[in-house]
Amino acid sequence: MLTGQWVHVECQLTSAFHTRRQGYANLWKCAPFVLGSTLRGALLTALITKAYDDLAIQNKDYKTQGPAAPFFTAPLRAYFTFGRFEKNVETQMESHARIAVERGHGSVAEGALLSVEAVKAGTPFEFEVLLPGDDGTLARTVRDAVTLMSEVTSLGSLRSLGMGQFVVQDSAVATLDTYTQKFHVPPADKSLNIYWKTPYVLAAGETPWTGNTTVLAQQLHSELQQLLQVLAPGLRPPVFERVDTRIKPDFVGRWSFENGTRENRLVAWPGSAFTAHVAEPGDWDAALRLAQVFGWGEWAEWGFGRWAWEVATEHAS
Repeated sequence: MLTGQWVHVECQLTSAFHTRRQGYANLWKCAPFVLGSTLRGALLTALITKAYDDLAIQNKDYKTQGPAAPFFTAPLRAYFTFGRFEKNVETQMESHARIAVERGHGSVAEGALLSVEAVKAGTPFEFEVLLPGDDGTLARTVRDAVTLMSEVTSLGSLRSLGMGQFVVQDSAVATLDTYTQKFHVPPADKSLNIYWKTPYVLAAGETPWTGNTTVLAQQLHSELQQLLQVLAPGLRPPVFERVDTRIKPDFVGRWSFENGTRENRLVAWPGSAFTAHVAEPGDWDAALRLAQVFGWGEWAEWGFGRWAWEVATEHAS
């Protein structure tokens, strides 16, 4: 049994929220979730602001000392889910008009009138922080930092315009096994259907993705193997012959606390589906349960790569 804690957090927007996805020249589309990396950044901002003085922040001592250090360690000790709005949030978004300005000289840009999609103020959302191996110490740190998040930062894009403000309404802690029990393992079969609930990273922003079915099969195997080496050494991931895909491609970017730069990835957008043809099942039940709980692939620690094996599911993400 995997030991540890998980923290469940309930929030509510107090202003409109926008996080940009692929759009059009005069329309900025909004993704229907809060990235796990955004939530991690907000939590770390609150924690670092509270616990470190200016010199320690300048020297980045928080990476190796004090309460924020566990969030930068290897192997990982904290996994964030995405912030989830209500299921029909995309049908309830509102539109905000704004004027685009050229950054170089501060003048109005060509085609200056923009329409910005946003989630309405008052909309609730929730997320989790999973803490494998934690005895409760890191869970207390997370809960303390969560209470400060909305006081020191807001979420998403266009924050300078007042967007992305929120309040934390409640948080709770439970043992990690109560979270893993929410997930049901797919039956062992010759193929595994994977329906992506959050974006799955196909390739780094500068790396071309060929769509080769056998290369993707090896990628899925290797990514799950890496996860198991951290969480359950000795478990064997399934081996796949090939992976058939129905992909909605998109690009996602995030700011990296570690590298101090923005990173971009080509992803399979939620609603994309894979059919992985199984060569060897490995430790099927245990491996796939962990893949559902902690995500599959790059950036899984920030909520990417969450999936279900049924089209319609009520399982947690």
